[in-house]
Amino acid sequence: MKSILFLLAVTPLMATPIKLNSDLVNESNNRTAANVFVNAHPLWQPNSVDAKWISYGLTGNGQPLSPASVTGTITGANAKAPTAIFWENFFLPYISNTGNITVWADDTARVSLIMPNQNAQLLFESNPIQGGACANGPIGCLPKNGQAINLTPYLTTSGNYRLQFEVYQRGGGPFGLLYQGSAESTAPVVITNAVPEPSTLLLGAFGTVALLAGFRRQAKRQSESAGKLP
Repeated sequence: MKSILFLLAVTPLMATPIKLNSDLVNESNNRTAANVFVNAHPLWQPNSVDAKWISYGLTGNGQPLSPASVTGTITGANAKAPTAIFWENFFLPYISNTGNITVWADDTARVSLIMPNQNAQLLFESNPIQGGACANGPIGCLPKNGQAINLTPYLTTSGNYRLQFEVYQRGGGPFGLLYQGSAESTAPVVITNAVPEPSTLLLGAFGTVALLAGFRRQAKRQSESAGKLP
């Protein structure tokens, strides 16, 4: 029975991690274009090494700018325009992706994901209930009011994505946005079957036949020599 040896080559998985942090990288806004770091209020979620409070200008704690409060409806189809819109752009090279992000804002924010086809996916609605410092619940500014959002169900293809944060000033005072997370894009497994070429198989067969013929001649000579012994 004839058999052919197949060699299986597997390319290891290659994952591309992407940071999704308020760190002034790949960011912009609709007010001044460039984002800036602002002073965090003592009650706000503390800055981390990777993510800090941002705004379109110096609107943080003790800083000179204090945007006017947005009154009325801030949710649904009839929502008033936000105080400022912030964007984070990122690119996913593969179709197998995961991601997550946690968002805080003063006073609150609506979070959406702009897909590669430019469709917008609402991820979390702004919070109209005002507390003592900001929104009373997610998305607000207090540590307990950060909202964790799973991005994975929406990262279904490769391409350019954009996180959109529509931030509302509601109760006066300081204003800002903080978010921290990451995405990961994983290359597909590549499996290669390495099959010898026909010419290589033919040479191997000839070599095997020649080797067997040599063994037979050597055995015959040894048998003939043994028959001549007295």
